[in-house]
Amino acid sequence: MRLARTRLGAAALLTTAGIVGLVSQTPAHADATAPPSFPTNCPPAQFPPPGYPNPPPTTPFLYNGKLYTGPVSYEIPFKAIINGGEIDLPPNVKIPHLYASLCGLIRLPDLSGTIQADNINIATPNVYVAGLEALPATVAFGQLTSTIDLTPAANGGLNITIQGATTETVSTLSNTITCGLTLNALFTTKKDGPLHLQGAPVTGPTMQGQAEAVSNSFSVPPVQASNSCPPSIAQTFNQLLGLPAPTGVGTFKTPFCFDFELQGINTPTPTAQCPWPS
Repeated sequence: MRLARTRLGAAALLTTAGIVGLVSQTPAHADATAPPSFPTNCPPAQFPPPGYPNPPPTTPFLYNGKLYTGPVSYEIPFKAIINGGEIDLPPNVKIPHLYASLCGLIRLPDLSGTIQADNINIATPNVYVAGLEALPATVAFGQLTSTIDLTPAANGGLNITIQGATTETVSTLSNTITCGLTLNALFTTKKDGPLHLQGAPVTGPTMQGQAEAVSNSFSVPPVQASNSCPPSIAQTFNQLLGLPAPTGVGTFKTPFCFDFELQGINTPTPTAQCPWPS
């Protein structure tokens, strides 16, 4: 039985190595170079309905067929782009060109925000293994929540924290085998992790705000076997990628541009620093 498992693992390793080698020798899928179009379902501004009781009711209040309870916050829409982010997992793995367009709501007065998973469009990135171009990957964010530090940063900007799950998936053999893993990372515009990775607070006007959120305090779990990821392939990926990886090894950098839709009619103008999609 041990010999059979060894042969199976060796065969899987050769198969994966062959896939990486084959792809590196053929025309590569082009890396993304700009954010994709914005989601089509970006949320509108939210606010208390006219005539909402003050003080807010402690029991359900029916207004225009909708039940409300307690305070109803004002929420301002915003758009954002990730402009050339990267995931780095030494010594072998890098996803160097992450571009995305997203939208969400900032709640007033506490300045907390929410981005739903279906309000994020990500351009398909490529995974590089040991410097070779591997297969195109799928990177997907779950719901993201953010908070803004009310104390200004040293440069007069605003520090933010973003938290949520990120899933990376790679498909091989004509998409018949799909293996993935999920990271639960906390991004900050301050310093983070054992490497003291430095972010950059939000600065600039409301229609062209810029920041860089970073993460170095997450661990990376092993790839788990599943119906779509046979145990031999999962084990091979873990050996090839050096997984699991402890906290502080991987780094995640996400340069952002922000457009706060204060009037609901903002159309950000593309610049070299913020290449907004049309």
